[in-house]
Amino acid sequence: GVSQSREVRYNERESARKEMRERKRRMKDQTAEARARLQASIDGLERRMKMDANDLEYETHLRQKRQLQQILDRLKKQAE
Repeated sequence: GVSQSREVRYNERESARKEMRERKRRMKDQTAEARARLQASIDGLERRMKMDANDLEYETHLRQKRQLQQILDRLKKQAE
């Protein structure tokens, strides 16, 4: 009857909430992974810049590093 349909609706809402929490957790995990990959790329560029004798390569890596750092900074701000 009525109480059974309320229980069904309640269970559906709880299920939807649980699904949303899980979806948010997965997104947070993916964001953390993306941030880690960005940081690894930045670190790799930093190492290459120390070895680059060629000014053009150095400038290219510096520009790439700055762009990646901006993206990483934006992701960190969103996570706050």
